[in-house]
Amino acid sequence: YSFELGRLIPGINIKTPVTAIIGTDEFDQFMERNHLWNLVKEEKDFDLIQKTFMESSLSYTLEKKLRVFLKKITKPLAVRSSSLFEDSMSQPFSGIFGTYLLPNNNPDPEIRMKHLSDAIKLVFASVYSKNARAYFEAINYKIELEKMAVVIQEVVGNRYDDAFYPHISGSAQSFNFYPVAHMTPKDGFAVTSLGLGQYVMEGNMAYRFSPAYPAIEIISQKDLYKNSQVWFYAVDLLKKDLNLLEGEIEGLKMLDISDAENHGTLNHIASVLNTDNDTITPGIDSPGPRLISFADILKYNYIPLAATLKTVLDVVTEACGTPVEIEFAVDLNRDEAGNASF
Repeated sequence: YSFELGRLIPGINIKTPVTAIIGTDEFDQFMERNHLWNLVKEEKDFDLIQKTFMESSLSYTLEKKLRVFLKKITKPLAVRSSSLFEDSMSQPFSGIFGTYLLPNNNPDPEIRMKHLSDAIKLVFASVYSKNARAYFEAINYKIELEKMAVVIQEVVGNRYDDAFYPHISGSAQSFNFYPVAHMTPKDGFAVTSLGLGQYVMEGNMAYRFSPAYPAIEIISQKDLYKNSQVWFYAVDLLKKDLNLLEGEIEGLKMLDISDAENHGTLNHIASVLNTDNDTITPGIDSPGPRLISFADILKYNYIPLAATLKTVLDVVTEACGTPVEIEFAVDLNRDEAGNASF
């Protein structure tokens, strides 16, 4: 907030989701009190490690604070990793550890509490997954030195029927290793999709563009159609009970693009392919196959998304003194002043 980003970018609200952070000292206490250090040294079976972590207990003071947090927050929650090494400048670990999305809507507060504490314990456990261990070996770091903090965030988005998701989410990098046309590496690039960002993180078919040249399509029309998003992730609000050992997407459901059209969330995001003459028309007023190309936003500036990404990336890069990557979500619903939210 010290940058007053809102002043730099008129016409859109810049917000951070409601966030709570559990520091690494809780991780240390958790490992000590439940005698887990020996287990993770000797045991290589990750399923067993996860189960043992789930059966272990969080500290009384942490549980008390989590209960207060849950009283105030009724929207779905994202429980994410933020370890010492994960956010280091030299060896970023992004995507290696766990993230869990919780519907957080069970009428029984004790069950909501159980889901939240299970997710926290599994994020702690994710330090010792096969992937993480292999990565530590590859970059020659000692896994014993890793400490895990946990970030709990309100999920950005709105409820549509029994699903909860944002209009747009994605990630953006200030440095583009593969610039095309007259772009330079410093122009950066972004990958965006409809629905939750888990879709982008998994490397599914999403829309790529450079915030400096949002109107330039990086691939041909044919490829644009072939690689267009056809489904998306949303938080599943019908799930009242979760077994998080099933995996990170236990609290999510996969929906079809046609569901988004029924929810009214495709306007401004999709275009239509006219199969007679192979032209693409922004908007979804005409019949034909839908393309997720964000044309109304990137070419006709329905909201200043490209300018926002460019400014935010510039400011954060300047502040960190190194190329950066951000994750973002956009809510297209406008407030009284007519602004959408980034």
